[in-house]
Amino acid sequence: GLVSALSAAAFAGEPFSLAALVSSVVIKLQNEYVGTMMSNWKIWIPPQLVNFALMPPPLRVPFASLVALVWNVVLALVANR
Repeated sequence: GLVSALSAAAFAGEPFSLAALVSSVVIKLQNEYVGTMMSNWKIWIPPQLVNFALMPPPLRVPFASLVALVWNVVLALVANR
């Protein structure tokens, strides 16, 4: 009936939109990967050195989680500008 016809139409259009999505993701990665990785290293290497050199073991996970929260906020802001 109508539901199967709509489902078939939606499914038929899906591969094309999926291909467009994959293409846009590949282009975005090509344009932004190196810069993002450089920022990642700047954000993660110093805190991890501090984490393993100075933090007592029970505080290492919370400290790394705090750094991860900051990194995710930065990524979200950059992705949505």
